This record gives sequence, structure tokens and C-alpha cells, in this order.
Amino acid sequence: MRAMPRSAKYTTALHPVSDILGLIGVFLPQSGDPWISAYQSDPARFLVVLVVVASLMWLNVRLGASITDKMGALWEKPPVGQSADLLPSDFVYRLRTNPIYQASLQSLKRHIAPFVFAVLFVWLGVTLLAHALFVVEDASGIFCSRSPSAKELSSTERVQVTFAPNNFCLGSGLVLNEGSKYRITVKRIGSDEWRDGDIETTLGGFHIADLPLWRRLPFLVALPLKRDLIRPWFRMILRVGPTGTYEDFLDPDPNNAKRDDTLEETFRPFATGELFVYVNDAALPVPAIKDLFYRNNSGQALITIERL
Repeated sequence: MRAMPRSAKYTTALHPVSDILGLIGVFLPQSGDPWISAYQSDPARFLVVLVVVASLMWLNVRLGASITDKMGALWEKPPVGQSADLLPSDFVYRLRTNPIYQASLQSLKRHIAPFVFAVLFVWLGVTLLAHALFVVEDASGIFCSRSPSAKELSSTERVQVTFAPNNFCLGSGLVLNEGSKYRITVKRIGSDEWRDGDIETTLGGFHIADLPLWRRLPFLVALPLKRDLIRPWFRMILRVGPTGTYEDFLDPDPNNAKRDDTLEETFRPFATGELFVYVNDAALPVPAIKDLFYRNNSGQALITIERL
């Protein structure tokens, strides 16, 4: 029997490493695929590189700690036999050796910073849990109620529905069929500006980066509660059926000169059910206050639905 080449033996023995790399690659952006593929085909080289990098990092930590210890000793007191007059006398040295500065720094490191991070982690945990609970409740049909007189849209009908962004989940009263083709047109109407509180925006919504720095904090705090975490704030959302998670987003057309005041999209729903409309804003999983962040929204739009 022909002996297996040594490289083949190594490759077979290191199959688990290749499998682990493939699993890691699932969570990385596509730009990392060439690296993952290269290391999967040669896991032995990957392990060598990993050991070298880990060794260099360990050496860096050791050297950093040694330098810090030696510099700290020199900072606190001069070497034996050397006059203290040789120590620096500039502003930076006087500041860093000042008892008030050192006490403030220690308070920041030991009390203030840990407290801030603890509050941050608790808030993230609570809000992300609330978001997950809202998704489950929303998918079960708690927040979008079916219109009692909902009807199917015929091929010759052209129906218009008035919509305001403070509607938490507006039922259109129209039933869309799976696979059928529809055109949805949204036009801003009325004299009221399209607003999220005191933030003036457009039908396409806005990103936090579009806001002045001093206005970003409230939206960053409420970000985990946003209905769709990835899409912009105030982006219009179409939903088919009161249950489930099927949604379609009305994205503005960059080639449309009137995209700030008009949205238009042709789509085929992947489910049959009533058409619901709402904007992407923060939502709470408690039915009584589910629309708390929607109550300060203002504006008005006319939605036209046609079956093609």
C-alpha cells in the first residue's frame, strides 16, 4: 500500500482547525473570505502564524509591564544617590504629581468609569431584551389589528389611504395577494413638516450621523429599541398581515428629484394579508405604552395602492 504523503497526514489531522476557521468565517464580512479560504487550505501554516502572533503579543505585554514598573519607580522618587533637584519641574510633572489630580484620576478609574460602564451594560441588556420581546409579540399579532372590513384590491382599483407617522401600525383595509404585483406611491401632503419630535426630516427618514452632535445622544440611547435596528430612523415600512415578520421598506430613489416628498415602489408580497404601514421608530413591548416614542411624530402623507 502506498504511504500517505506527510503533508496529507498533517492536513487530515488538522481538519478540526479548518472546520473552526470555516465557522468563524460565517460571522466575518465577505472581505475576509480570501484569508479564511487560504488558512483553511493550509491549517498548519495558520497555527504557526497564530503561535508567532501570540508569542509576540505576550512579549509585548511583558516588556510594557517592565517599562511601566521602571518608569513608575523613577517617577515616584529619584535613584539612590541622585538629587531630587534633577526631577522635572515643568507644568506636566507638577500636574501629574499634584494630589488633587491623582485623587481625581483614581476616582475616575475606580469609581466613575466602572459605574458608567455598569449603567451602560444594564441599559443595553434591558433594551435589547425589550427589543427581542417586542419582535416576538409583534410577530404574534399583538400590535397590528386586522381591519374588520378589509377587502381584496382588484386589478382596476386605485385606492388612497391617509397616513401620519404617529400611527403605530396603520391598517390600510386592503388585502394583498402573494405573488401579485402592486405599485405603492407615497406623497407628503398638508402644511405640517414631516418630523420626529423637533427633528425635521423627509419621507426617506434620517441617520443619526445626519444630525448635529448635540442631538445624537437621545437617538443613540434609544437605538436598541428601534423597530428595525439597521434601517434609518423614520424609514417607511410596509407589512403584509398582522402576524409574522414579513416587511418591505420604502427606500427613496436617488435618481428621483422629488424623493424628499414622494416615494414609489413596485413589489410582489411573499404572503397574503392586509397591508399595514408605519415608520421605523423606537417601540416598547408593553401594549399600553407601545407607541410612546411615536406620539411626538407629525406630518401627513397620502398612500396610493394599485394592482398591476
